[in-house]
Amino acid sequence: MEITASRNEGLEREWKVRVPAEELSKRLEARLQELQPQAKLKGFRPGKVPVSHLRRLYGKSLMSEVIDGVMEETGKRILEEAGLRPAMRPRIELETDEMEGGLEAVQNGKGALAYKMSLEVVPEIKLQDFTTLELTRKVAKVGEEDIESALEKLAQQHRTFKTCEDENAMAREGDRVRLDFVGRIDGKPFENGEGKDVLVEIPAEESTGGFEKKLQGRKVGKSEMNVTFPKDYHEEALAGQEASFDIDIKEIAQPQEVTIDDNFATKMGADNLEALRKQVSDVLAAEDTRMTRAKLKRQLLDRLAEQYSFELPSGMVKQELQSIAAQVSPPTQEGKNETPDEEELKREYSDIAERRVRLALVLNEIGQRNNVEVTSQELNHAIALQARKFPGDEQKLYAYYREHPEAIERLRAPIFEDKVIDFLFELAKIEEQEISREELYRDEDEDEG
Repeated sequence: MEITASRNEGLEREWKVRVPAEELSKRLEARLQELQPQAKLKGFRPGKVPVSHLRRLYGKSLMSEVIDGVMEETGKRILEEAGLRPAMRPRIELETDEMEGGLEAVQNGKGALAYKMSLEVVPEIKLQDFTTLELTRKVAKVGEEDIESALEKLAQQHRTFKTCEDENAMAREGDRVRLDFVGRIDGKPFENGEGKDVLVEIPAEESTGGFEKKLQGRKVGKSEMNVTFPKDYHEEALAGQEASFDIDIKEIAQPQEVTIDDNFATKMGADNLEALRKQVSDVLAAEDTRMTRAKLKRQLLDRLAEQYSFELPSGMVKQELQSIAAQVSPPTQEGKNETPDEEELKREYSDIAERRVRLALVLNEIGQRNNVEVTSQELNHAIALQARKFPGDEQKLYAYYREHPEAIERLRAPIFEDKVIDFLFELAKIEEQEISREELYRDEDEDEG
């Protein structure tokens, strides 16, 4: 076997590999000898099928297995001997022009295999002293006003409605209307523009297009109204369009007052109002804890992104851009996501993609050097949490994870990241700052990291 390094530029590495036909034939022969004792063919006693006969029947398919095995084995050998850490799975490309007789000759055991293996390596990252990191943990305390506000929202969500018997009554803000409607654009019905016995609560503010809000002031019966969909409407075919609706209001129901007392508390599953208040307070405190951690994590990642600068594996950046494209691209009518133009994608999201890749590499390096590991118990717990989302199909989900290692890796990655983050929190100097809950939840659209 001949292995020749053909590229060593930046993070890119490439090798040309040539495996003589004789070596492939020896491996094939060994595979046939291994298969013979288990072979069962009509006309032969078990385990007595001649190797020559097996070669005629299975030689070509077994040679494909041999070739795959040689490639995998050679790839591991190259990486181990060179002491390299690939950023992504190596790329294998057959060089049929270098094979006398082409791939068919190789599969028939009469030609040498020629291919090249290329990859990008993980860049060298010099880690800094994390004990010098200074962070601010923003915390908020749940107050009486917060609890009261949450109870009011809970009562609002569980209020009942009573049908208004007055035929001349007009729908007001907060009322619930039951109606049929048919929408048209340029006189033609459009997709999802029709509904029967639809229940709509009239909001305090205009919703998308203003349909619900425009029911205010209308009586039971038939009428018409016009709606202009906003230009950024989620259904592209309707964005910016003017639509007319024929509506038939069948019922107007008014919300009933809800008294927040022990009786209400028992309906919510609590022993009394005091117990319900305690439950609400605990829920709010848990939400605050999650938000405090999220903001502290974002602050930490921002610092790391500022401190580290190194060449990034282009393949990882490209993969991250594709992931972003899948998230931001609207689905087509066939349910598939439209792929943005590659240059447009780079222009708009390259900074985000590069930040994510850089942080992933830094966190991975920190975790590896400090022996941060995800235990099998933690993975099993993560799988169990996923299984709960599919009651009745738990065993199918467990089988899926057993058969798809890449799915396990998708579960492992965020657990590993959080453990590295916790490791850094322990080293950093963290000062606590008490703020209001309003300030804690300000600017929630924190995405990167």
